[in-house]
Amino acid sequence: MSTDTKQQIETALRAFSGSDLRTASIGLLNSLGYQSKKTLDLDNTPDANHALTHVF
Repeated sequence: MSTDTKQQIETALRAFSGSDLRTASIGLLNSLGYQSKKTLDLDNTPDANHALTHVF
């Protein structure tokens, strides 16, 4: 793993302390080389999280 890749991962991990969870998570996945245009936007509520368990 290159130093540049490690730096990108470190930067992405630090973003969790100042960004919303969704944005920081996408940034971390991108730094690991994963990219997808498919996303699922849910409200940050217990009901939305419960509904997600029935989608998959």
